[in-house]
Amino acid sequence: MNAFDKQRLWAALGFITEIGAFVALIWAVMTTKSMIVIIDVIDSSTVIIGFAFTFIMSGILKKDLSSDFNYGSGKIAALGSLITDILVTIAILTTLVSVVINFNSPVEKVEGLLGACAIKTWYVISDYIGYTARKKIYLEEKNRLFESEVMNMKKELMFDSVGLVALIVITLLNGNQIGNYIQSIVSIILVIYVLYNTVNHIKESTGELMDKSSDYKRKTAFRQMLIRFYGRYKEVVAVRSRQSGDKIYVEYNLSFEQNTTYDEIEQLSKDLQHDLSELIGECEVSVVVANKSEIAREDAYGVV
Repeated sequence: MNAFDKQRLWAALGFITEIGAFVALIWAVMTTKSMIVIIDVIDSSTVIIGFAFTFIMSGILKKDLSSDFNYGSGKIAALGSLITDILVTIAILTTLVSVVINFNSPVEKVEGLLGACAIKTWYVISDYIGYTARKKIYLEEKNRLFESEVMNMKKELMFDSVGLVALIVITLLNGNQIGNYIQSIVSIILVIYVLYNTVNHIKESTGELMDKSSDYKRKTAFRQMLIRFYGRYKEVVAVRSRQSGDKIYVEYNLSFEQNTTYDEIEQLSKDLQHDLSELIGECEVSVVVANKSEIAREDAYGVV
C-alpha cells in the first residue's frame, strides 16, 4: 500500500468516525447548550468536509499523471492544500468570533457536561492516533496535501485538548462565571496561534499555484553554475526557473558554436542537472538551444 492509499484509508476512517462524533455533538449541544460544544459542532463540520476532500484528492494524486501533466502534479496538491486550509481558517475565525461574543455572557448551571467531556476525550484520543498516522505518511511521501493534513490534525489535537480542559473546568465550576473566562482566554490564545500558522501555509500554497519564480539567491546560483561550464556554450540568452510542488525547474536558454554536437549539448544538460541537484536538492534542468532571432531579440531588450 503506497502513501496515497494509506492517506485515503485514514481519510475514510476519519470521515466515518467524525460523522458519529458529529451526531453525538448535536446531542450534547441540545443537552448542555454550551458555547464550547457549539464551537465543536462548527469545527467538526469543516473536518468532515476536509476528510471527504482529502479522500478524493488522494485518489487523484495516486494515479500516474505524467502524461497529462508534464510538469508534475504539484499544483493539484497545492490546490488541495489550499482548500483544506481555507476550511480550517473558516472554522478558526468562526470560533474566534463566537468566543469573543460570548466572553462575558451570563453563565447558568447546565446538565450533560460529563457526557460532553466523554465525547471530547474520544476526540483527543482519535486526534492523537490520526496525527501520528498522518505524520508517518508525510515522512514517507512528502506532498503539500499530506503536509496540510498533518498540520490540520495537529491543530485538531491542540484544539480538542484545550477544549477538553475547558470542559473539565466548566464541569467543576458549573454555573460559575470564572469557568467561562478561563475557557474563553485559553481558546482565544489557541485560535490566534493556529490562525497564524494556517495563513502562512495558505501563502505558500498560493505561491505554488501562481508559478512563482525562484528567489534571488537561487536565481544567482543558477547563473553562477554556468561559470563551471564556460567554453561548452557560446552565449547565455536567458535563465528561467519556476517551482511546482517540491521540485524546481530550471531552463537554460543557450547558444552554441555551429560545430557543437547533440551529444555535447545533452552531456552539458546532464552535468548541470547533477551539479544543481547537489547544490539545491530536487530539480529538473533543461537546455534550450537558442536560434539567431532569439539572440537578436535578447540583445535588443536585455536578458530576462
